[in-house]
Amino acid sequence: MLVGELGTDRLRFWDVLGAPVNIAFRLCALATDRRVANLVDAGTIEQAVAQPEAFVEVEAAELCGRRHRLFRIGR
Repeated sequence: MLVGELGTDRLRFWDVLGAPVNIAFRLCALATDRRVANLVDAGTIEQAVAQPEAFVEVEAAELCGRRHRLFRIGR
């Protein structure tokens, strides 16, 4: 992942690039399509969540050429 200012001396902007960002963007779009407030993938839950019971598994999806187990927050 690349985070920071990009550009030239005349035009500079701040951005975040990389595979995790691409997956996050696609998860946001998929959540909108499925009409749910949020989606996270299984890897996020396994690494960062102390209360996995707060998540409900939903239909998996292929993102960036890889199948992801997906969860929404809430019961």
